[in-house]
Amino acid sequence: MPEPASHVVLHPRFPLIDLMLSGHSHGGQIRLPILGPLILPPMGQKYVEGMFHFDHLQLYVNRGIGTVGLPFRLNCPAELTQFTLVRAPESDAELKLKPKCPTAR
Repeated sequence: MPEPASHVVLHPRFPLIDLMLSGHSHGGQIRLPILGPLILPPMGQKYVEGMFHFDHLQLYVNRGIGTVGLPFRLNCPAELTQFTLVRAPESDAELKLKPKCPTAR
């Protein structure tokens, strides 16, 4: 099964997407040293956890807080992620093209 991120990168509107926040993959839920995650959901095989970059697109995959099947996690702590989104700084070119509005008094 193809990964959702692959669909986004191939989509004609890909240049319009800057950030993709992806639902939890449980990070594998049970992770063993050297082997890594033992069981992953079908759509979480390639991008298990963390931040990934595709040209200008940033993809973040969260491990989540729950479990599936077995009611425990091993070497894979639950994760709650908080993002603060800020407007990108305007370039000088954009400032020159924008009409300036008079300040209200």
